[in-house]
Amino acid sequence: MAQLFHGANPLQIPAAKIEQIFEAASSNLYNLVKKNIISKSDALTGQQAFLQAGINYYQQESGVLGIAGFKGLRNMQDVINNKIIGPTSQLPDDSVINLPSYNFSNLHQYYQGGSGWYPTSIQAATTLTDQYINTLNPITSKAKDVLTSITNSFGISQSKFTTYAIITIIGFIILKKVL
Repeated sequence: MAQLFHGANPLQIPAAKIEQIFEAASSNLYNLVKKNIISKSDALTGQQAFLQAGINYYQQESGVLGIAGFKGLRNMQDVINNKIIGPTSQLPDDSVINLPSYNFSNLHQYYQGGSGWYPTSIQAATTLTDQYINTLNPITSKAKDVLTSITNSFGISQSKFTTYAIITIIGFIILKKVL
């Protein structure tokens, strides 16, 4: 019996963890498109970038991961291309986009996770997804810090502050037209 079972390749776990990072990050973008939080084109761009980053990483580590890395790479490509990018491309074309203003905790509820995923892979995928989403939001990091500081000072939410700001701007436009 011992001759039949030789045990798992010890490099399978690190290879699987790497694979899950890029698969989960790609799944995160799919989930955000389904909720109309990001556009389909932005999701597909990010998924292609995550796929390429995964390919590059596996190629870089091929000497260390060996056959486990090759299998992980092949599986990652299959999963991202056929089970994530394929379904994403089948979603309706870009519609209303509701990108929350840098409240990543609102986005994280749609991110991949749960049983069957390595926690370290999910943490890395969350960081990777957040960094990509950060590039989509037109507000710069400095502007985000200023907005957070203002809203904290007044003790109001960013959405309420934005509403007040829009009402104020509309009021100035009306006053300018009247005067």
